[in-house]
Amino acid sequence: MKGFIWRQFIKLKVCVIGFILFYAVTYGFLILFIHAGMSGFELLQMIARFNYYACFFLVCVSYYYISGADRNAVREASEVGGHRAVYEKSAFTCVFVQTLIWNLGMCILLVICCLKNDGTNYFLTWFPENYLYNIFIPQMICLLFTFVVCASWSSQIWFFLEFLFLFLISPLSENIIWSEKPVIPIDIVWQKLTWPFRILYQNGEWSPDYQNDLQLEPVRIYVLLFWLIFLIGIALIHIWKKKKTGRVVAAAAILFLLFSYQPASLYRLNSSWNGQNIDRIELNQSSEIAVSSQREAGFTITDYDLELSMKSELEVKGRLILQSQLQSQQFCMTLYRGYSVKKIESETEGVTVTFEQQKDNLILNTSKPVQQLTVLIQYKGHHNKFYSNVRAAMLPGWFPWYPMAGQRQIMLKYQIYGYNCYNRIEPAHIRIKTNYPVITNLSEKEINCYEGESDSITVLGGNIKRTEDERIINYFPLNLYSDSENNYDAFLAREKQAYTKALDVLKRYGVDTSGLEQKKILFASEDMGRNFENNEVAVFDQYILATPLYINANRLFCNMIWKDMENQKKREASDLILPFVFNAFWEEEPEEMLAEWSNSVARREGNLTVEDRERFYKLIREKNSERLVREIVEYSLNPENFVDDKAFLTAMEAIE
Repeated sequence: MKGFIWRQFIKLKVCVIGFILFYAVTYGFLILFIHAGMSGFELLQMIARFNYYACFFLVCVSYYYISGADRNAVREASEVGGHRAVYEKSAFTCVFVQTLIWNLGMCILLVICCLKNDGTNYFLTWFPENYLYNIFIPQMICLLFTFVVCASWSSQIWFFLEFLFLFLISPLSENIIWSEKPVIPIDIVWQKLTWPFRILYQNGEWSPDYQNDLQLEPVRIYVLLFWLIFLIGIALIHIWKKKKTGRVVAAAAILFLLFSYQPASLYRLNSSWNGQNIDRIELNQSSEIAVSSQREAGFTITDYDLELSMKSELEVKGRLILQSQLQSQQFCMTLYRGYSVKKIESETEGVTVTFEQQKDNLILNTSKPVQQLTVLIQYKGHHNKFYSNVRAAMLPGWFPWYPMAGQRQIMLKYQIYGYNCYNRIEPAHIRIKTNYPVITNLSEKEINCYEGESDSITVLGGNIKRTEDERIINYFPLNLYSDSENNYDAFLAREKQAYTKALDVLKRYGVDTSGLEQKKILFASEDMGRNFENNEVAVFDQYILATPLYINANRLFCNMIWKDMENQKKREASDLILPFVFNAFWEEEPEEMLAEWSNSVARREGNLTVEDRERFYKLIREKNSERLVREIVEYSLNPENFVDDKAFLTAMEAIE
């Protein structure tokens, strides 16, 4: 039978030519991309993006081959002899072997790519698991589905089931979303129904997050295991006629499917109303237009002792010490609404507490007034953007994934959108314990135990490594290349040089950089600030949290500008400040900076009169360029020193 099957395959010219083209096109493009300098990570992510088309090809070839015209005679003869699906089993084995060979070839090319283009060998130990779950197993599921349906039912039913299956696993199905919340929750129904078909890498139109894996969250692995085990169970029932065993296997598969529906931290970028932009959509719908400073809490959290368990989502158990200025019976904190508090208990003798969550507010009420309160807290949950699971974590210190004293605004709506990266806690003693190694702003005292005094808690995990440098704390091994301009040493040199240069440029124009000097730098991947212009750089008391390539004078200056919430209205009313802030090319000479500023003011339809504009252009032409840049920098930082733009122009006309 084996010899017959292979001869039959060779006779089917369409299959032979199809596989030859499949090998040639995929290998050819990979070799081209390797030669172009792609890293192993970039290459694997690209393969994962286009794996649907490989699966589609394998399904089509399998169907055409397994349902060949000569199989009917083989099937009739084998069933007379008491055997079932002999042809289908052998044909499946034939396609499986060729698919296995193709995958081995792809893995060899990925290894070659890593050795040739990567800056480290980290990819070699990282990619097997990611390749298995993103490429090989989805292909095996498609082959098994085709085999089971072909061997079990009529071709008409097969065609419908196969077509439906291919549609549901496709990018087209994935991109059926609702940008606005429907009156009837049909979007939730659609998401739940299609979740078992999310066997492929999703949202392939986005660039990958090199800090995270390629979507290897536990719940997605449960989906893959469900299909593998379920299809094996169906095969046992309908092909091997082992009904009891098959039913047990299928029931076990259903358990994996049920496990996959548990709440989980998944990083999926889409435009759904309840996706990564849910916070921005809610802010648009609110009446609060501008940045609001946090309300005075009346108390501080002086001690954090937290145990973080990052599995499907973040689970936190901890102890907090609250210190109030005056005796109080109510303590209001901010904890993002995506984290559900399970329990809060008082450790203060003679005091009991109750609590309630109102969106992002966590309110504690005590049985009697106290100045100091020690509580045990337990909560779990996740955020759609700032992920925290067993594979990776991105928890910025300015985001209230941990309780912050007082009521904080989570997002800003001030000329630009973004999360409020100015949230800070009062300096506190912090101790955290994690279930795997992470990068944090605290000192590592023991394995996975971190402790120190700080104004925030930042936790970063995943494909991230600690450096031995005093300034740069970490790097991303999957984002390094072998060439001298993008390797490990070049990364450290470039980022340190950028930091030093940014401070020098700011000093040149009179900016007080004392709050920026001698900071350690923690890097998160670019996804921390994706789609938002103000989240790439945040300056804390002891460190800077940033994304690579974003530490520059412009970002640091903007960070200082947006931090000043009290003068936001005054800046918005100015026709000179915002054009400068948004269009200042700090790396250029002052003449170029003024030219761009002048062009931006000219494009802006504001309140400046024609006469005032002429005064402005005359200043640009006649005054010392560097002095004028220093003055507009001062005006941008401290707009309260002038009544309005006219007063600023008058003051500039008086300078020598």
